[in-house]
Amino acid sequence: MAFQQDAVLAFVGLSEAGMKRVDTHASIIFLGKERVLKIKRAIRLPFLDYSTLAKRRIACQAELEVNMPFAPDLYRRVIPITHHSEGFSIDGEGSPVEWAVEMKRFDETAGLDRIAAKADITPELAEQISDAILNAHNRANHDSHAASNAQRTYLERRADAGFVRRCHGDLHLGNITLIDGKPVLFDAIEFDPAIATTDVLYDLGFVLMDLIHHGQRNAANVLFNRYLTQGDPSHLAALAVFPLFLSIRAAIRAHVLFTRAEQSGGDQQVAAEAKRYFELAIQLIRPPPGGMIAIGGLSGTGKSVLARAVAPSLGPAPGAVVVRSDVIRKAMFGAHEHSRLPGSAYAAEVTEQVYDELISSAGRIASHGHAVVLDAAFLRQEERRAFTLAEPRTVLHIGLFLHADLSVRLNRIAGRHNDASDASTAVAHMQEHLDTDHIEWPLIDAGGTPEETHANAAPHLTPLVAPHG
Repeated sequence: MAFQQDAVLAFVGLSEAGMKRVDTHASIIFLGKERVLKIKRAIRLPFLDYSTLAKRRIACQAELEVNMPFAPDLYRRVIPITHHSEGFSIDGEGSPVEWAVEMKRFDETAGLDRIAAKADITPELAEQISDAILNAHNRANHDSHAASNAQRTYLERRADAGFVRRCHGDLHLGNITLIDGKPVLFDAIEFDPAIATTDVLYDLGFVLMDLIHHGQRNAANVLFNRYLTQGDPSHLAALAVFPLFLSIRAAIRAHVLFTRAEQSGGDQQVAAEAKRYFELAIQLIRPPPGGMIAIGGLSGTGKSVLARAVAPSLGPAPGAVVVRSDVIRKAMFGAHEHSRLPGSAYAAEVTEQVYDELISSAGRIASHGHAVVLDAAFLRQEERRAFTLAEPRTVLHIGLFLHADLSVRLNRIAGRHNDASDASTAVAHMQEHLDTDHIEWPLIDAGGTPEETHANAAPHLTPLVAPHG
């Protein structure tokens, strides 16, 4: 027996006291006290087809299978909504007239879209989100899939290298929530495996774009850098296509919200949100130029703090890649970045190799049109000259040298924890007597607060600051 879906939905909405209904462009979600029931909307769109009961059942089962690896504690089962002589029933006697995905109820206010709308996402949380996404990508199937027309040759090479996988596919902030304080991905695309089978960086681009849309550029840059640092080094070569990835993701979000506005009879608030996403898509496809920024100085002057502070606003979204000499040195010795290296790891010949790799990596990043911040001491004139002459010569090179009194530097070094730097107070004392030769870069007063140091450095970075439309 066939029923109009509205009748079934009305029953489910009244099946439990206090049941809350949430409509999306493709589903109707009922939030109960302890569980969630998600029903596919009986519609056919250009990119999905839920027009029959059989297709909706298949889609529910696919959603369960796709999302269990992301959120095994959230997704429970697919259940029927049946009809019998006494009426409708959820998972009861009678013939199925609708199907629903049953999930565990969780705090919807813990969704990252809600959090991003109210407060800044902390760097710690941004790193956790990056780790959750990278873990999901590492578990994903390595299936090859057709690439976009633009940059097709390069993207096909990434597919051949195994970076095209069955990903989440819809990784905007509304599909990431905090459970027990940790980010959990959910509601992955189930209706078309081809849509969700994509380059892992295109999947990553959705959450980065959405963070930018919500005014969370600092968090976007932290997440971006964390993913690049922890992920495969060859991802750096894909930065040339990142503006395309981000722009397409913004356009997709605009399309979905325009569809939702039409379904709701012209909801002006949703339509305005869609328009903002579309405007962001236009902005992202026209990125500003990249460049190279070196931040030098004695230990404790705040080089890493300044690098993290300026990176979000430099070059194409989501900001500059930060390349740090301390991290490169640890990687050379196969050590975790927070572990300490022996003194032999700081021999002159090792330091020379570190700077060679630092400047070479930065040059490769800049050659793909992106911005890069080099975080290193640059105490020797040869190191500063090597940066100034580094390829590509076609991009802007900016060098800054921070200075602060010894007492300030000692206090900062003593207060460090979980940091890649091995510099101790003894090193700071030793550096006071180093001959740095003539420092040809602008000298930046770094003796005050991080905000004051940022303000002192800002005028020198103006040519690479991206407009925030």
